[in-house]
Amino acid sequence: MAHLPIRRRFVHVGDRVVHYRRAGNGPPVILIHQSPQSSAGLIPLIEALSRRCIVFAFDTPGCGDSDPLPQSKPGMRHFADALAATMDAMKIPKAAVFGTKTGSCIALELARRHPHRVRGLVLDSLPIFTRAEVADMTRVVRTDTGEEAYYLMPFAAKWDGSHLISTWSHVRDHIFWFPWYNRVGSARRDIDMPSPQTMHTGIMDNFRAGDDLRIVVEAAFRYGSRAAVRALAVPATFTAREDSMLFHCLDMLPPLRRRQKIVRLGRNMPQYWTVIAAALRGYAKGGPPPDLRPGPIPGRTTRSFADRTGGRQILVRRRGDTGGVPLVMLHDGPGSSQGLAPLIEACAPSRAVVAPDLPGNGDSSALPVAAPAIADYAAEVVRLLRRLESGPVDLYGRGSGAAVALALAARHPKLVRRLVLHDLMLLPAPERRAIARDITPPIAPTWDGAHLYRTWLMLRDDSIYWPWFRRERAAIRRIDLDASPAALQDRVLEVLKAWATYGATTQAMLRYRPEADLAKLTMPVLVVAQTGDVFAPTAAQVGRICHGDVAEVAQGPQPLAALLERFFTALALPPARRA
Repeated sequence: MAHLPIRRRFVHVGDRVVHYRRAGNGPPVILIHQSPQSSAGLIPLIEALSRRCIVFAFDTPGCGDSDPLPQSKPGMRHFADALAATMDAMKIPKAAVFGTKTGSCIALELARRHPHRVRGLVLDSLPIFTRAEVADMTRVVRTDTGEEAYYLMPFAAKWDGSHLISTWSHVRDHIFWFPWYNRVGSARRDIDMPSPQTMHTGIMDNFRAGDDLRIVVEAAFRYGSRAAVRALAVPATFTAREDSMLFHCLDMLPPLRRRQKIVRLGRNMPQYWTVIAAALRGYAKGGPPPDLRPGPIPGRTTRSFADRTGGRQILVRRRGDTGGVPLVMLHDGPGSSQGLAPLIEACAPSRAVVAPDLPGNGDSSALPVAAPAIADYAAEVVRLLRRLESGPVDLYGRGSGAAVALALAARHPKLVRRLVLHDLMLLPAPERRAIARDITPPIAPTWDGAHLYRTWLMLRDDSIYWPWFRRERAAIRRIDLDASPAALQDRVLEVLKAWATYGATTQAMLRYRPEADLAKLTMPVLVVAQTGDVFAPTAAQVGRICHGDVAEVAQGPQPLAALLERFFTALALPPARRA
């Protein structure tokens, strides 16, 4: 039997957002990942279980796409209580629960504090540390090369991108030694080196967690696992693979109660998932809870997923009042709607704003075609708009998103009340072909992590030159730098999420001929460019073809939001060139 599609979801627990993966149907099973990873690392187990159970794999607070806990130094009881509150919010009944490494501490504490919620536990590689080990891994130590280090190093983005390679090296050292800074033969781990793709997936979770990644691990170091096991009253299976850094902890468990047992596993990974899945199915009973869809959180940009055929999903960001005409924003590529976050916030006080990640960008699944056209992206957005059931919308697009917005408005004029085209390009065919060759080079994980730094420089230079690879006077963008190191890190993360398809929207734009669609437009159009940018000279040409207003705008979200508000409310525009 094939497993059912895995759907990503968000749930709001008070003011906190929790991300999870859901699949299958039947009795409920909850999965809790190790840290600083995310529920993505549990996909093989989700697939193994979803044939007979409904599976919920949560990103723990501060990891993946879940908000951190409000406490500055939470303990395992806070993580366990947060999981119990999430089960309440989602109406999940008593369930079988799995946790691995730090996730096993959360699962154990959930069962200890809330035994009425847990039918049975499967705990993989439960950490049990001596006082000396805890003292060593929670203090600053000096390594054999003289540098100071923690078990988990602080994380901060740097303008030169050096944090990317240092993080990659740090994660590799975790594979070689335990703890990673104890670079001696006795601490060497007896495992294969993961593939570059596996390394990339793991390091993406490090980047998502950022500096929050240390919090749950430090809580696990402080946790009294042995005392919690002694107090455990629910059925439980304790297990670990022999190549786990915590395999020896099975021998440190206190005497177990009836219906509690130890299962030692070999190195065979498929067998590992099979044994875990069988144990969880033995505990699971009951039926599935409803599939809840959360509403907005006032004052915040909220995320949700729109389900598509074939298991695909589109991530959608929303903010603002739901009344009136919605403003739909389509982002430029490479990137995602995260890049529009400051503009979304600036526009939201006056209206509802909806901003999807275009397919194959950010967290949205790619289109099921090898080389999608701009019309394919437009059709996908049309399907999303029809789900909104809001009537005509105001539509804003920038760069490749402007091309998608234009194609949509030309083909479906009744769906668009007013249209804004920001940085739409008009280029002769030879120039478009020349740019297409180099503007989105392939990104593939490499053993040394060099793909991270190359991506950082590419996106950083995109604010300095256009196209970014033409580092010459004619290509200079005479604008302020478009991002702080932290904001640039966010953009790099969004691109690396979709490294295999990140350039497809840009390539579609460079194959697209916008002139015919511009001539078809019947709604009011505003053509926007940033003062001093290389895109400004083409704005007047675009305006002449579509008979629209043309305006240059100062850099930053506030001036642009004010310009859009005047256009959408039909007030007079600021001094501008009339096409």
